[in-house]
Amino acid sequence: MLFKESIKRFSPPRAWDWVAIGEVAKLSFSSVDKKSVEGEKAVRLCNYMDVFYNRRIREGMPFMVSTASDSDIKKFTLNKDDVVLTKDSETPEEIAFAAVIDEQIDNLVCGYHLAVLRPDQVKVTGEYLMSAINFHPNHHQFVRLANGATRFGLGIDSLNNSLIPLPPLAEQRKISEILRTWDEAIETAEAELKAKQERKRWLMDKLLVGDWAAKKLDDLFELEGSGIDKVILQGEQVVPLVNYMDAYRKRILEPSDITAQTSVSPADLSRCKLKRGDIVLTPSSETPDDIAHSALIDFEPGDAVHSYHLFRLRARSASAIVHDFRAFFLNHISVRKQFIRICSGTTRFTLTLPGVRGIKVSLPPAEHQKYAAAVLGDATNQESLAFQKIKALRAQKRGLMQKLLTGEVRVAA
Repeated sequence: MLFKESIKRFSPPRAWDWVAIGEVAKLSFSSVDKKSVEGEKAVRLCNYMDVFYNRRIREGMPFMVSTASDSDIKKFTLNKDDVVLTKDSETPEEIAFAAVIDEQIDNLVCGYHLAVLRPDQVKVTGEYLMSAINFHPNHHQFVRLANGATRFGLGIDSLNNSLIPLPPLAEQRKISEILRTWDEAIETAEAELKAKQERKRWLMDKLLVGDWAAKKLDDLFELEGSGIDKVILQGEQVVPLVNYMDAYRKRILEPSDITAQTSVSPADLSRCKLKRGDIVLTPSSETPDDIAHSALIDFEPGDAVHSYHLFRLRARSASAIVHDFRAFFLNHISVRKQFIRICSGTTRFTLTLPGVRGIKVSLPPAEHQKYAAAVLGDATNQESLAFQKIKALRAQKRGLMQKLLTGEVRVAA
């Protein structure tokens, strides 16, 4: 079966069609990088991360300032209704995220690693084109087309020949209007989450900094280095695995957060088995600023173990550090700066066990620990509720896209 035919996972209704992106939009790849060059004109740059994290590009966003030649400004200046797409990524699954230029923005130029799609306004709106590219069944074709080993990319031909379902213009506009309502609700929820996160950071500054005696982590914890690889071997016991992303994403881990498994020998189980109250810490990252995220095991984990990419910290004395307080004190910026200072690397940055053992923390009295843990725990719960609201809205939008972008539910123009 031809690839073009194989991605047609549904039959659109009458008056709809499958069309190649190149038939409805003019495609170009930007060559404008972040480096400022003397003699070139100053521009605002729409960068990779602007597109990766946003579905709509708007005036108020913090665009980078750079320079571009006259010819590049002419070719890559972005206009309202243009669609910008990430043509490169570190994994195939993260390629081809699209955003629409939601309003006319002066002096905004498309940056490197991005593609510009200029819609033929007679055939397609930018808003609809953006949604059709991001629609998960359509997006799967970009994942399949991505080429690379350590970094993946899409070619112009691949993008031009990729297919999207195309309803009449009037129906495109109505579909976009409905999906925008959900996007606006998601943006509002994301703003609420950001406000809660900023409040929590403020509380951490107030509650975790004081004139208390400093102690080395080695005085407070027994440290275990790299755990178990994510490989299941025949004949070995299969157990739950707390992995890197579990510790990276959350500060307090509960049973539902542990989704991976591995197999262990009796010796490895004895060495890497987790207990309630243990802390797992990420000892490596792609940037120094992203190193040493820690999370508390807040349940009885049975035979769960920590992964090869985590360190485990186990309190030497249960009374020295209040259980709930363990979820927060290592994540304060004053402690994180110490981790950042001692990590080493070029393309990936790592911590060593001796280095972690020497990190110093100021430990307040037990009563203050209990109070700080209660306040920060409530802030964390509020943060979690806000995140769950965003997750629910995104799931609702995903279901809505399934119905609207396949024509399962028709909308009156």
